[in-house]
Amino acid sequence: MVKASINLKSGATVQIEGTVEEVRQLMQFYDGNAPTAPEVHVKRSHQEKLRSNVNTESSQVDCEQIANNLKQCEKMELFESKILDKPGGVNSVLLPLYFIHLYGNGEPALTSGDIRKVLAKLGIDMSLSGVSHVLSGRGAKYVIGTKSTGASHAVNYKISRLGVKYLEDEVFASNK
Repeated sequence: MVKASINLKSGATVQIEGTVEEVRQLMQFYDGNAPTAPEVHVKRSHQEKLRSNVNTESSQVDCEQIANNLKQCEKMELFESKILDKPGGVNSVLLPLYFIHLYGNGEPALTSGDIRKVLAKLGIDMSLSGVSHVLSGRGAKYVIGTKSTGASHAVNYKISRLGVKYLEDEVFASNK
């Protein structure tokens, strides 16, 4: 990659970075030697593409508020003892969805990124790929996923009836 700095007639300074050919074309354009704007194709790395597509829809959900409400919930001790204090990804991933089912009438649906953020606020360190793996693997039968209509194509998840039954009958059974 080559870097260049161009001082425009307006007094503005433009910093450019690109291949030798891209920088040459832009310098010709700004020097006035080129009749039309050059075509510059910026190639983004795979990492940049992933970062730009990661869960842009989660901004519609206040993950911090969900985590705070969960922490203040009267069932938090039960959630801690039965889920948060024990290893196991499925139960942890289902907890935010279960909480929304109980106290939010199932709305909003959460993306895997939203679930990861809520878990992080609760002190559970799980990667986004770990959450996605649980939702598409061992936890798939306990959730309902619908693709969003937005540009990110994120999947929005709600806990299914079977997921609620699993948590209430299997995980919380000794406290009924």
